[in-house]
Order: sequence, then C-alpha cells, then structure tokens
Amino acid sequence: MLGELVRCGLLKIHPSSPATAFVWEPASFDKALHSADGDPHSIGAPELTDQFYPSTARFYAPFGTSPGTGAEQLDEHLVATLNPAGMTAGQQDDLL
Repeated sequence: MLGELVRCGLLKIHPSSPATAFVWEPASFDKALHSADGDPHSIGAPELTDQFYPSTARFYAPFGTSPGTGAEQLDEHLVATLNPAGMTAGQQDDLL
C-alpha cells in the first residue's frame, strides 16, 4: 500500500531514508565483482533502480511548507476527494 501511495504522489520517500531502503544494481559487491570477472578495478558505481523497501524507507506528505502542514493539507485533500457528496455513483461504488 505504501508503494501505491508513493506512485500516486500522496507520499514521497524522505531523503533521510537509509541507502538500504532502495534496490540497487548490482545488488551486492559480490555480484558486481562477479560481473567484472573478478577485477575490482572494473566495478562501476551501483545504480539506483525505481524500487524500494517500504518497511525501511521514511515517508512524508509533499504538501505545505513543513511536515506538519503537509500532513494537514493531505488530510484536507483526502477528506475533500473522498467526500461521497462530490462523487458519481460509480465512484461511490468503487469505495465500497
């Protein structure tokens, strides 16, 4: 679920998340060394993929001027967006 919230823009991964919160290629030094045929001088820099580990990453609401106001504005946005009075019958059914 956290991954979906990040992909739709309601949450962002905080820059203070540890490097281990992300999937890198190659995944380990051993794999990089193997790919470089055992030559440590041929190992390139690891590359960040578009995947992450939600249980390790830190998140924030990318709204407002501070984390506190960001969370408040996210709450307001969700309340307004999920208000059944402003939805079509199909959208209301989707919520159920």
